[in-house]
Amino acid sequence: MRNKNHKNEDYPNFGEQLILEFNSIAKELYDNLHTEGKFINCRDLRELKSLKQKQNLFQSISGKDFNSYNRHDDKKETKQFNDHKGIYVFAKRLENETYEPVYVGISEKLRRRVFGQGRIGNTSNGSFYNLIRRNLLSSNEITNLDNSPIESLFSELRVSIHVSNMDFYNMHMLEIFCAGQLKTYWNSFKPH
Repeated sequence: MRNKNHKNEDYPNFGEQLILEFNSIAKELYDNLHTEGKFINCRDLRELKSLKQKQNLFQSISGKDFNSYNRHDDKKETKQFNDHKGIYVFAKRLENETYEPVYVGISEKLRRRVFGQGRIGNTSNGSFYNLIRRNLLSSNEITNLDNSPIESLFSELRVSIHVSNMDFYNMHMLEIFCAGQLKTYWNSFKPH
């Protein structure tokens, strides 16, 4: 039996311990959505102007010392963003004041990704905002000129994050696992 693939990469090991870790992370993400001081309100993302404000908010939400995690090789980017990889979940508020996870994502540049995904009005192809916007446009629930319904919806979302040192394979498996555990509406894992 082979130990490595054609690029000399180790095969992922999905043992019981990893599944327990995945489950623990999914629970943490969900619990943080309901714990004051452990989530980010999307409306706050719009109001943060300076890099320092973003760093302070992100550090306080994650509860982690970013210097204790592996940084990216690009020193300039590391110095500017001090960013790390991890997983995040967006959740919408329900009538009973609880939050339902609706989208899970991973990123090697977690802070940048969360701020980009959660920024109201971000219509770049990869943004969560644009995913919802395209869906509502195609179902004729909004017009191209009136984004107020989606902006209202988006401003009520919360984000929970988890910074991680997991390898590439495990991060992707974690994303799929969390989307299944949290039953997120907007995730799709159909091959591109």
